[in-house]
Amino acid sequence: LPKADWFDAPRSPRRSDSDGEIHTVVPGRPIGLHPHTVEELARRGIHLHFYGDFTHGQWRAWIDKARALAGDRLHLHANVNQDRWVGEFSQYDAGWLHSFASQNGGDLRRANWDDLNYPARIATLAVAGLPMIQYDNEGSIVAAQTLVRHRRLGLFYRELEDLAEQLREERRTGRIRDSVWRQRREFMFDHHADRLVAYFRQVIAARNGA
Repeated sequence: LPKADWFDAPRSPRRSDSDGEIHTVVPGRPIGLHPHTVEELARRGIHLHFYGDFTHGQWRAWIDKARALAGDRLHLHANVNQDRWVGEFSQYDAGWLHSFASQNGGDLRRANWDDLNYPARIATLAVAGLPMIQYDNEGSIVAAQTLVRHRRLGLFYRELEDLAEQLREERRTGRIRDSVWRQRREFMFDHHADRLVAYFRQVIAARNGA
């Protein structure tokens, strides 16, 4: 989790306020965002801003194909340090978590890594107060889905048309944005440090027979 030092920067004006289009961000690997998905987003006036190492490897081919399909609604950015997360990412309307369709059907024994994983970018997006986008896996056990629903941190979609409508409902996205911003400090390391230290002391005491 990020340090408290990185939370105090001011938010930036949103890009959508100046051009009237939706701007979403994926900080890291665009898992589940296939080139044809980026094209569908672009057709609906939704931009995708991709931050990462795109100079080589598997994402080079992804970028070439997605850019050919999405045109100027796909934007590439270099990675930014943690002290710039608030200022950089707050300019977007929402951020993408991993997008996948769960197959566990509510049976924990069938859950896989995607189902049980908390993507590291949850904290990155929370720092900047961004609503988090993920595929709606209602009926399955998905850890990130449970967290986001419980805390009211994001948007869920089955069809991209539905997602586009949600993103354009400013009253709704504004309420979610406010909810993320109110809770953002619970995603900093400092918020949990005392409890973590107390746990370590408990383990040490048990080991020493105290």
